[in-house]
Amino acid sequence: KFFNDKLKITPIGGGIEIKDFDKPEDNYAVIFNPEIAYYPLDDAELVLGVREIDGKESTTFGKMEKNDELYFKIKYSF
Repeated sequence: KFFNDKLKITPIGGGIEIKDFDKPEDNYAVIFNPEIAYYPLDDAELVLGVREIDGKESTTFGKMEKNDELYFKIKYSF
């Protein structure tokens, strides 16, 4: 347990797209999405994450290459 389960780190998250397996070096995209979640109360969650996109223009995700994100999410359940 990390800090009594108050802090959770998800270092590996994301996906890979290969549009044409004959030439994968020209037809790939990669999304990397690590997150850190903190649970200050039983019903509250604070998340800080990054979404990094890299790839070739010929792929679906590669067309969004300039849309990298840094985000903060707050969730409270009642």
